[in-house]
Amino acid sequence: MRIPAIISDRIYVPIFPELRDMYGELRLKFTHKDPHYYKMRSQGRWVGNLRPNINTWANVVHPEYGDCVSIPRGGTDRLRKIAYNFDHEISFVDRRFSLPGISGFHNNIVLWPEQEQLANIMFNTENCLIRSPTGSGKTELLLKLAEWILQKSGPVLIIVWEGNKESGLFKQWVDRICVRFGLKSSDVGMLGAGTKRILPLTIGMQQTLKNVGRRFINSFG
Repeated sequence: MRIPAIISDRIYVPIFPELRDMYGELRLKFTHKDPHYYKMRSQGRWVGNLRPNINTWANVVHPEYGDCVSIPRGGTDRLRKIAYNFDHEISFVDRRFSLPGISGFHNNIVLWPEQEQLANIMFNTENCLIRSPTGSGKTELLLKLAEWILQKSGPVLIIVWEGNKESGLFKQWVDRICVRFGLKSSDVGMLGAGTKRILPLTIGMQQTLKNVGRRFINSFG
C-alpha cells in the first residue's frame, strides 16, 4: 500500500484503520526516555510534573487529510523504514513553505574535492549531520552550502548555541560570513545578543529562537 505523508512544518501521516499496528510502531519509535527525569529519580530527588517519556509524535486533525499521526520532519528515514517493515511505501507530498531564491550573494571560498562532494550530498539530502575533526573545514563547507541555499530557497538561518556580538560562536560566524561574502556586520541578520534583525543571512541564538522564534517562522523557507 502506498501511504501519503505530507511535509510542511511537520510530517503528517493519514490514519487508516487497517494499519493500526504500523501506527503503534510509529508512535513507539517517536517516544523517548526523558534523561532529566531519570537523572532526578536516580538522585532521589522529587520529579514533580516530569514524565518518564517525551513524545515527539501527536495525534492531530489535518485540514486536508483528516486524522493523522504527526512526527518531526527529521523522522523521514525512520518513517520509511517502519512502513517498509509492514510492506508499505511512503509517498511524500511536499507542502513546505518556500521563498524565492536571492541572487547577488557569492562566497569566495573554493572547496576541496571531498568538501564539495559532501556539500552536494547535504544539499540534495536536506537533512543530515556532519561529524569530522576540528580543522577539517566544516564551517567553510556550510558557508558554501549557505550560498547555494540562498540562490535556491532564499534567506538562510544559521543556529548557534553560544556567544554574543563580542565573543564566542555567534561572533565567529558573523565574522566568517563577512569575510567570505564581503559583507559588513550590519549586513548580517541577528536573532540574539540583544538584536532581532532578519536579513538574507541570519545568525540565530538557540535560546532566542526558543523564546521568540515563532514570530519569524515565515522569514525562512
